[in-house]
Amino acid sequence: MNVRLWPDQIERLRATGNAAATIRYAVMRYKRGDFKRKLRNREAKRGIRMGTISLWNDPGIKADKLRAVLDAHFLIPDAVRHAEIDREIAELDEQIAEMMKVYAVRPDRAYIIEQGDTENE
Repeated sequence: MNVRLWPDQIERLRATGNAAATIRYAVMRYKRGDFKRKLRNREAKRGIRMGTISLWNDPGIKADKLRAVLDAHFLIPDAVRHAEIDREIAELDEQIAEMMKVYAVRPDRAYIIEQGDTENE
């Protein structure tokens, strides 16, 4: 499937390294309701030609709405994702603080962290 997008959108999608994943994520955010205000399409300007990007799967919305969704996606940060990341960082900071306490008590002993599956080692 080919989708016609604005040149700056194609450039940003190519810069991400995975245009299809970025489009899927933007559509997911749209369906989740991240973009509260009404999406507005840009007016076509004379002399600016749209480019085409090929996708394996249909994004589930029409091309004109996809262009508006991508504009909103690039403009509005994902508050839900940022909250998850902040929570994960806080948990990791707590773990590091606990590790440093143990290390500070017994600096003469080696402190080894084991993670994941040790069967393959």
